Amino acid sequence: LEDTTIDEKVLARDRAQGVFTQTFTEFSNRMISAYRLKQGAANLKKYGEIFARADKQFGVQPAVIAAFWGLETDFGAVQGDFHTLNALVTLSHDCRRPQLFRQ
Repeated sequence: LEDTTIDEKVLARDRAQGVFTQTFTEFSNRMISAYRLKQGAANLKKYGEIFARADKQFGVQPAVIAAFWGLETDFGAVQGDFHTLNALVTLSHDCRRPQLFRQ
């Protein structure tokens, strides 16, 4: 962790997320398409064994993991442009959501 840095761009993007001003209905109508549901079902089947292991080890249902995967990355199509470890360090240091970064 000694080489990680706080990324101000991560903080700026985090604070500018418009989804937190939308109702669930507005958000879901915009983000959950028939295509995304179809892809989610296909990926649940394709990676069923991996999802089952994650469910057993972490207690998170496969559909929940698939939903986040689809919404956050469009099932891997969007890789992002931030250094992952720096982004996690930045968000944990920012302390706006400390409960997410504590055991």
